[in-house]
Amino acid sequence: MPDRTDASSARPSASGRIGVAMAGRRSLSLIRPKRLLAWAITLGLVVLFAFGWELASRRGWVDPFFVSRPSALAYQLFDWWHGGTSNGPLAVHVGVTLAEAALGVAAGSILGAACAFLFRAGTLRGDVFALFVWLLRPAPVVALAAALGLGLGFGIAARAAFATILVFLVAFADARASRPAFETVRWRCGLALAGAVLGECFVARSGIGFLIARAVQQFNAGGVYAALVVLVAIGVVVDLFAGALQRAWRRRAAPIENGARPLDNDQSTASGRSNR
Repeated sequence: MPDRTDASSARPSASGRIGVAMAGRRSLSLIRPKRLLAWAITLGLVVLFAFGWELASRRGWVDPFFVSRPSALAYQLFDWWHGGTSNGPLAVHVGVTLAEAALGVAAGSILGAACAFLFRAGTLRGDVFALFVWLLRPAPVVALAAALGLGLGFGIAARAAFATILVFLVAFADARASRPAFETVRWRCGLALAGAVLGECFVARSGIGFLIARAVQQFNAGGVYAALVVLVAIGVVVDLFAGALQRAWRRRAAPIENGARPLDNDQSTASGRSNR
């Protein structure tokens, strides 16, 4: 009898989780066509803008010295990809920026959670530490990029430290407010990428920010916009990756919050057979 009671009590929870999963899939099937249409419209507008930009530059409606043209951007990207920079091909710079951003996300998240635990809200030391954190935002953080460069040099440590500080501000606030880390993972990844690039603009010999700063110094408008295109592409990929992680964490956290254990594929198949 106890085994039968346990089985009957477990069966509704399993079927309920399967029903929630099926409802989520149906809603996703409705949202996906709209999202694909939005992406198609966006890409069409980008192509139309690039065509108008190229036409305006070649007809002399705008000065190509300041605004360049898409064909010059394409040539600059091709040149960078085949090693046309002073510190290796474009892939090396992309890898450096991504490494700095990844270090910033990891270190900033860990430090934010640890400091929120050590300096808890409602205590005197917690309130004092929170005031120091408050003094760092928002404008003084930007000035820290130059200071970190002077203190840590031109290596990867300075740029990763700046990205860490930006992520730390969000992670510390999340931990004090008892918000799950996955709720702001996309925001943290975006801040880490922005912090890494901004740090590279101040102190770096590699990275996307370094390419931007060098192009500005050389009055190379094509290089500036080409680096911007690369940065946008990296940002889209990072955001999509962070969004996938966020959705995966939410799917695993939802059954736990409801008092149930998340099902894997074998368990869901077995429960479906038992219901039949």
